[in-house]
Amino acid sequence: MSASAAAATSSLNFFEGPDVGIRFSEATSQPLDASGSRIAIYLRLSMLAENIRRGYHLDLAKHSFASTRGGMTGDLYLFDNSDMVLLSPNGDTETTENLTQGLRSLFEGLLTVEPGQGSGSICNWFDLATQADQFKEFCRPLNIGEGGTPCGISRPADPGDNVAPIDTEMLAKLERGLRTIDVGSFLRRQPICKILPGLHTNPKHVANEVYVHVADLREAILPDVDLTSNRWLFRHLTAQLDRRVLSTIQLDIQSFLRTPISLNMNLKNIMSEDFTQLVRMLSPAQREKIIIEIHCIDLLADAGAFMFVKSYLGHTGFKMALDGTDLFSFPEFSRHDMGFHYVKLQWNDALENGLPDSEFQKLQQAVARFGSEKVILCHCGTPSSKDIGHKLGVHNFQGRHIDEYFNPTTRRQN
Repeated sequence: MSASAAAATSSLNFFEGPDVGIRFSEATSQPLDASGSRIAIYLRLSMLAENIRRGYHLDLAKHSFASTRGGMTGDLYLFDNSDMVLLSPNGDTETTENLTQGLRSLFEGLLTVEPGQGSGSICNWFDLATQADQFKEFCRPLNIGEGGTPCGISRPADPGDNVAPIDTEMLAKLERGLRTIDVGSFLRRQPICKILPGLHTNPKHVANEVYVHVADLREAILPDVDLTSNRWLFRHLTAQLDRRVLSTIQLDIQSFLRTPISLNMNLKNIMSEDFTQLVRMLSPAQREKIIIEIHCIDLLADAGAFMFVKSYLGHTGFKMALDGTDLFSFPEFSRHDMGFHYVKLQWNDALENGLPDSEFQKLQQAVARFGSEKVILCHCGTPSSKDIGHKLGVHNFQGRHIDEYFNPTTRRQN
């Protein structure tokens, strides 16, 4: 393959426990080298219609590779035509076939294939011991691309000379620190409030999101390491933090429930003994004061577990919020009523810079389908975010700018 279709000189690692799983490679400098690999899986997202080849769907594919790998390790390459190639030295036939079938089901079942892209499967795998030539031929489009230009990979932004990439030793140190550090001293509360349109509308407090700011934690444990540069490592880290937050609030649950609160939880944590203990110690009225936020990636990665958790939370009386939707995924989720009390739409600078009218109207229609009372525009950091939210039909807001309503003199930004 050409140098522009190349492998990474540096990789951002996805960790599952202390072990390295699938490394996601973004930077380019050398040709893609399959030597030393036993299995290759090719996911042809270039078959999909261009309007659905969004960052959200790429994240979903990466998460699927990482979370359903069944012990496989390797390097995952993303090309600028949205195709992905996983090269693994240790994949067995059963695991590889299960992963490939899962990816086919996920994308062939949910998304529309771009007209003119042919009828082949969207995901294929190769045993490189016997099918190396077929794999090379299958990858030929990466060398040709549009107008004869090879497909490449975008180089990520330089994280800076003072920030070290994390390795397994640092991760082990981080996990030891998470087990021993006093999480209670790092807890923050960020208000979610209802603000209706109008010049003299006073904000109404809805709940406080209780969480740990990762930057604070980094300064205490690994001050020279960027914990947020790799979103999969970041999600692994926050899942552990969520468990610690859950344990911490149980020590003084009455003080936390003086006002309604919102907690981030992944599906595994909700099905843990710690959460069961929380359920037992709360009355039905107290459970109604807690909103459990579930990230949309977790929902899509394991629909069966989500349906169980949804039923469990509904039966025990907790409220639910769908977290992590963006400008592109939010309208898709609005087409299905999954029983969430709230849906969080992440603020994006594109809203302030001006979306095309058609895209803005899609968001307005999505807000209308959910209902203004259900949507929370979060990460609001500018004064105009409230006004733009109102134009979309949103009534609930969260973010640094909203903090000023309740804590106008605070020096610490959430």
